[in-house]
Amino acid sequence: MKKLYLLITLISAISVTAQTYSWQWAKAGGGDTGSGGGAGFYETADEMIRDVVVDNNNNSYYLTKIYPQNPNVNGTPVTSYQDSDLLLFSLDCQGNLRWSRTIGGYNDGEFAWNLKVDDNGGLYMMVNVFNSAHVLSPTRLPIRWGDSDTMPVTTVDFSDNATTDPGLNRIFMLKYNTSNGNLDWAKPLQGAVNRVTRDGDNGVWTMDSNKNIHAVLGFEAGSHLNGLITVPASFTTSYQYYLVKFNYNNATGDMVAQPNPLLLPIQGNLGAGWGGGKVQFLYDESLDRYYLAGSTSVSFQDYLPLSYNGTPVSNDGYVLAIDGATGTEVWRKEFTTSANGSVNTSPDEKIYSLIKDSNSNIYLSGRYFHIGTPAATFGNAPLPYVQPGQQNFVMKMDPSGNILWTKIPASNNMDSSFTRSMRARLA
Repeated sequence: MKKLYLLITLISAISVTAQTYSWQWAKAGGGDTGSGGGAGFYETADEMIRDVVVDNNNNSYYLTKIYPQNPNVNGTPVTSYQDSDLLLFSLDCQGNLRWSRTIGGYNDGEFAWNLKVDDNGGLYMMVNVFNSAHVLSPTRLPIRWGDSDTMPVTTVDFSDNATTDPGLNRIFMLKYNTSNGNLDWAKPLQGAVNRVTRDGDNGVWTMDSNKNIHAVLGFEAGSHLNGLITVPASFTTSYQYYLVKFNYNNATGDMVAQPNPLLLPIQGNLGAGWGGGKVQFLYDESLDRYYLAGSTSVSFQDYLPLSYNGTPVSNDGYVLAIDGATGTEVWRKEFTTSANGSVNTSPDEKIYSLIKDSNSNIYLSGRYFHIGTPAATFGNAPLPYVQPGQQNFVMKMDPSGNILWTKIPASNNMDSSFTRSMRARLA
């Protein structure tokens, strides 16, 4: 049976042009099995570091998936509930484990991909969960946010699709104390939901320089965010998306949803974000502009419909620039790739990182699958190509969406099966 590891490293060199790296420490972790129970790696389900953030005391915080059978961080056992869970843990600057918290319950319905810190003792995450606990099924553990904080057990009958129950809520914002990992609060973003209207989307969010949180949130029918949003009754199988700002209160550490969330002209869904961590979100405060970048698929060929203001995203990978005041599309770019002379009908294009500099240039990292000619393009600009298969890239764009440069490795190091490369992040 193959054991999966989480490898965590810090290096002293911070310049991207540095040639010599001095390794300070490396830590292993994980359990004896993964989602498949043996060999193989599944990017959206298996154990890997999904995000890492560092606070102003040089403590680091990590998010990963874990499975049963001896889960640990560098030999220290960590809690596992059932099937798979999310693990949140912290290391000090020397790599010593400070604390860990397991988020999970019965089954494997826990989804989260990103972390943020406020440098005032707060660690934040958006989580999407499916709480299977029911009063008639006492062996089903409710979703636990930590050692002693749980969601309520549902009481409505399994066949009852009309009655609301707080145990049915799915999307939450969580805040943990960075010093000890204790839960400060868990905010349900939805209002009262039933079995038909319980789904939601909170996988796309970011934090600005003032520690305010900006999120694209999708809701089904009902009243949400303490009455700030009311979604029509017709939305029982699709989402209505809003741009929501949560103002940070430095005195209390609270995040307060602001009035008048902006209804966005999104049709389809951003499920690749909460389901696979494959939608990135960035806010440029100087331009009052948002960037939405990622893919329409959670896994290969699993494309989800997505349109903005009535214009579909035609391929897998894309970037949308959106005006922060009106929600109007400023510009968009999409990948177009080929396979042996024809446009790729099964595109595989991912954006795993999205950051900006002080001049409002943006930087992307990811990959695109391409074979031969014609050249792959992003918008109308041709992209570099080394050999058949995945092209791992870093790209710089100006605020108008013009590509300033794109870099790829001299070799994509792929085997004959075109195995998909792992994630690369910019910092």
